[in-house]
Amino acid sequence: MRRTSTSTWLWRGLCALSIAVLAAGCSTSTQSGTTTEVSSASTSKPQAVASSTPPSSESGGSNAVQNANADEYYLGYGKHAFRLESGTAGCWFNPKNHDDPQPHLSCNVRDLVSDPPVRNQFTGRDETANDVVLDAAGVRRDIDMAGGQLAGPTLHPGVTLSVGPLACTATSVTSLSCSGPTGSFDFDGDAASVTIAGEDTSAASNAAVLAGPGQVCGEVGTRSGPRPVAVLTGQVDCETALRIADTYANDVSVVKQGQGQFAQVEGWLCMWAYVEGRSHRDSYLRCDDDPVAAQASFRIGN
Repeated sequence: MRRTSTSTWLWRGLCALSIAVLAAGCSTSTQSGTTTEVSSASTSKPQAVASSTPPSSESGGSNAVQNANADEYYLGYGKHAFRLESGTAGCWFNPKNHDDPQPHLSCNVRDLVSDPPVRNQFTGRDETANDVVLDAAGVRRDIDMAGGQLAGPTLHPGVTLSVGPLACTATSVTSLSCSGPTGSFDFDGDAASVTIAGEDTSAASNAAVLAGPGQVCGEVGTRSGPRPVAVLTGQVDCETALRIADTYANDVSVVKQGQGQFAQVEGWLCMWAYVEGRSHRDSYLRCDDDPVAAQASFRIGN
């Protein structure tokens, strides 16, 4: 047998050891790279989570109170105004007016035919109210001779307009409710009536009843027999008309002048009326609420 030298065995041993080391090094490098790749792939990125809280504009709910943007109703000079969709009422706010520094408002409404008449400060007569005032003195029905605010921006049903301490809500297309530091009221446009908070309704039930043209208030006794008392023009308080008619016809202290039998009774001018085709004595008696520019009148007789 051929013998291998010692040097040859040493050489072969070194080569085998080198191959083993190299193989181990390559194997470790490959496994390390694989581990790194898996670690990188298994790391997930953070995901965005949607909030369950709705935006503030949607959190009010369907029954939330709707407040109007006061700037949309501003007219300048401290005034705000609105009208209802139906045009039955309109209000203006004037919290900083030079005539009245206190917050106040005025609401023009359709004639309050269901409510008692009020005294017109310009004519001195009792007339149907067409305005509601809320000011430092409280709430009251009034007469507005200027026509008022019925053409401003529309306040829709369920919407409230607030100006300082004053606020009005359109409760429907025909009605509204207003309040302030000194009181509150509700206007019913369908019933043509105003309800004032705290008002003594018993006094209102005993208030004067106005009659219109053609309506007969009753009869008054005269020396020639009973005569009907009926409205000719305007709105007349029947109780007042019957009282004046009785005084004019029967009170001997009433001084009558001329063929026309002119006489003043409680500020009314009564006389024999000029009726075409009739003489004085064949005509009826007539009473006017003003001797120059009568707004209301009634007759005594036919």
